[in-house]
Amino acid sequence: MNPGDAQLRAQSELQSGESLYWTGTADPRRVALSALPASIFGIPFAGFALFWITQAYHATSAMSKSSNSPSSSLASASSSRHSGPSSEGAIPFTPSPTSAS
Repeated sequence: MNPGDAQLRAQSELQSGESLYWTGTADPRRVALSALPASIFGIPFAGFALFWITQAYHATSAMSKSSNSPSSSLASASSSRHSGPSSEGAIPFTPSPTSAS
């Protein structure tokens, strides 16, 4: 649709008392220049966010691999510590005799 047709179509939609002040399209260079500051901030910010996410992924995947390994000393120490009470190495408790007076 050319600008003349757009203006005629818009004029036909107007009600009494309304008038058309401007028809046309926005200047794309002006819009691009107004978005430039956000782009300049957004590109490094997105790069840092991707770096942070990949580092967190690698750190958590390394932790899960080491905890699933049966030869891991951390996993074996953790499982023995949290498995509940154990009598291994415990000193038996013997109550002291009380004297009745």
